[in-house]
This record gives sequence, C-alpha cells and structure tokens, in this order.
Amino acid sequence: MGIRTLRLLLLTTGLSACALVGTDEGNRDGTCGQHSSCPSDQACGSGNCVDMLGRSYVVSAIELEVCDTNLDGEAFDSLDGTPPDPTVELRFGGSVIFTSGIHDDTLMTTFTVPDEEVVITDFNDSFVLEVSDNDLVVNELMDTISIDVGYVGLRAGEVVEVNQSDCTESPVLRAAVVLKPTDGAW
Repeated sequence: MGIRTLRLLLLTTGLSACALVGTDEGNRDGTCGQHSSCPSDQACGSGNCVDMLGRSYVVSAIELEVCDTNLDGEAFDSLDGTPPDPTVELRFGGSVIFTSGIHDDTLMTTFTVPDEEVVITDFNDSFVLEVSDNDLVVNELMDTISIDVGYVGLRAGEVVEVNQSDCTESPVLRAAVVLKPTDGAW
C-alpha cells in the first residue's frame, strides 16, 4: 500500500505542476503570434516572447477624465460655472518626470508627454499622478492617484487607474499613462 500511495502522490503532484505551469510558461523566450502565447512576464514582440521587466519605456501621454465638481459638490470654477482647468504632475520612482500646462475648461483631455523615459523593474512599480484645477487665482488639488504598472498594462501599453464613483469619492474618474518600450519590442 505504501508504494501505491507514493505512486498516486507522485502522479497527482506531476499533474498539478503541469496545470500550474500552463502552456505559456512552456513557451518562455519562444516564438509567438500574440501576447497570450507568452508567459505573463513576457510579451510577444517581432514574433518572439521577450521580457517586459528591466527595459526602458517611453511615457508619451497622460489621458484624464475628471468631474466638474469637487468633493463638496461645488463647481471647480464656481465664478463662471465652467469645467475645471486641469494640470498634472507625474512622478515615478520618487522623481517628477512631467509637469503639464493648463488645459482650460475640460472634463476629458490628453496631455502629451515629450518622450520621458522610465525603466520598469517590477510589476509592482507605480506612477503617482497629482491632478489639480489651476485657475488664474487658485490652484486646487483634485486628487493624488497611484497608478500601478502591472503586467496587463505593460502588455497593452497603457497603465490605467479608474475610480468608479459618482464624483463623491474622487473628482478624478479615469487616469491613464501611455507607455511603449523604447526598443520597439512590441
């Protein structure tokens, strides 16, 4: 009985290991036609699975969607009732990598970043985005948001933070950082 139990244990362990590894792990550094055929820490680039970590990325844009009221339900531009005038500051690794100009009277906008380069070394890396309403007289902080990198975001070329709220939890509804590997790997 001891040998039979041992064989069953080895067979079960072997099958479990195959199920945990999955088909994409077996394709490490292999050829591919799409991201899903590569391990989760790699992407499909030029027909081969390539590592996503430890490479440089260019930040090319920040997409932003905001509310027209602050957390007290008051319009940001209370004097004339127009939408806010957002500005952003983007930080990575404790350093400011981009500070925008003002985008007047808008709830949705895209800030073009002049090709700032960052090195992503861990899927737990985060960008910090500070969003403000910048009127000529008053600069009001709307929110400071942490945007986690994650492997899904790197594969897609866009890391996103979405606040599902009715503008009572945060006046920032959606913020996205657009990324692309500097070597054009995918």
